[in-house]
Amino acid sequence: MFKWIFSLLLILASSLIGYKVFYLGYTPELMLPEKGYRVRYILSGESDKTNINLKAYIPTEDFRQRIFDETFANDRFALQIDGEGFLRQAVWAGAEVEGPFKVEYRFSVLAKAVSWNIDPSLAVSENSTQDLELYLQETDLIQVQSPQIAELLKQVVGPQANVLEIVKKSYDHIVAYETLAFKGSTSALTALALGKASCNGKSRLLVALLRRAGIPARVVGGLVMEDDRKRTSHQWVEVFIQGHWVSFDPTNKHFASIPYNYLKIYESDQVLFSHTSDIAFDWSFNINSFVAPSANLHRLKETELNALDLFKWLDKTGVPLGIINILLVIPIGALVATFFRNVVGLQSFGTFLPALIAAAAQETGVWWGLLGFTSVILVLSVIRAAFEKLDLLHTPKLSAMLTVVVILLLMFSVLSVKFNFTDLSRLTLFPIAILTLTTERFSLTIEEKGLFKAFLILFQTLVVTAICYAFMSNLFLQTAFLAFPELTLFVIALNLWLGRWMGLRVSELWRFRRILLKSTT
Repeated sequence: MFKWIFSLLLILASSLIGYKVFYLGYTPELMLPEKGYRVRYILSGESDKTNINLKAYIPTEDFRQRIFDETFANDRFALQIDGEGFLRQAVWAGAEVEGPFKVEYRFSVLAKAVSWNIDPSLAVSENSTQDLELYLQETDLIQVQSPQIAELLKQVVGPQANVLEIVKKSYDHIVAYETLAFKGSTSALTALALGKASCNGKSRLLVALLRRAGIPARVVGGLVMEDDRKRTSHQWVEVFIQGHWVSFDPTNKHFASIPYNYLKIYESDQVLFSHTSDIAFDWSFNINSFVAPSANLHRLKETELNALDLFKWLDKTGVPLGIINILLVIPIGALVATFFRNVVGLQSFGTFLPALIAAAAQETGVWWGLLGFTSVILVLSVIRAAFEKLDLLHTPKLSAMLTVVVILLLMFSVLSVKFNFTDLSRLTLFPIAILTLTTERFSLTIEEKGLFKAFLILFQTLVVTAICYAFMSNLFLQTAFLAFPELTLFVIALNLWLGRWMGLRVSELWRFRRILLKSTT
């Protein structure tokens, strides 16, 4: 009976996957989800004036980035959007804004990585046009006509170089400069004199060299998007080559390429934020990632099994794709936890606790997740010991502990936001009831088997949780299960196979190694 069920599951899963691959045209390129970001500008401060203005450049779409879900929180300000393209600016004007204020701009972005190939034979004379004279001129911070810039270009590039040689040698020279933290605007000459600079100083020096060589170039600014709350923006360079603006970043070492997590906000060396003088002003970015279906899904054949239709149905439920991803990979975590319990022999508190904690840690990150889990267990164990002295009945005691778990998680979240540990703030996603029961088992283990044994099992629980997280957070596995949910049939089949495991565990091989070695000699 077991063999029939095991074989049926494998055949059914293989048939469905084969149908999608060979008939519907499923490929990894089509199914790979896109990673997007939700970005929030936070502009806050305090003023004793009645009329104040706040300004911020805001992004627009181009061939590599899509901006959507834009919303504004304007406090007591009137909002106006000025300009267009990459000079689009939000202007908040407050006629009666005294005391504390806070405005926000929120949006979502999907961007892609791009790289360019440069013709090695392209001459400078073949590259520029009259329309681009603006990007060959000197500015206060980009001193193109300076003798020092001319001398540096001569030393770095030499005579009679083509576009690629000029750009590559100039780029390589500036990449070697030490990178400093941002501390205001650094001009090209200042960066040259110091031999080190922040991203804006390095970018301006590269632009100055290229303009001096007759190659149109400009500084652009934006964000390097990553899950974080940050106060730093970023600047890099765009160079006009063969009819295209090509990206270069001498700070983070991207040559003729731009990563998917770069958000371009403005062009031509602007100041991202500006405000009325003599007011207390602060700003920050809050950035969170998410996954979205691939934009290439429209190329799949129109059938009932089309993944695009599946995503549309799921979207109507209001459940984010990231949550669907986590739900689909939880069986992988459970399978990993089962393998380490039945085959390897590692003990853990709860059979599937590592998989559940690993699922919750998808939002916090593995290290913050493990730290938060361990902290809650240890603190709650101390509180449980205090409850034990009150001679409480079991159920009311667990109910009180569950309430304490809620309070602890909320405290961790509030403190993490206060001290800018954004990932730790998502500990509230941890399974509260599971934490309560785990603490109960941890405390009973201390009473029955001693402190060392309890901490040994806790350590093994953390190890299995980290391994579950590694599998569950793997983008390839997430994509595979998103495209082929029938892979869960393989997981069921493997669980059935593990359910009939009769061999020695790895830990038992080590435990009884002396007896086993004697029996073989």
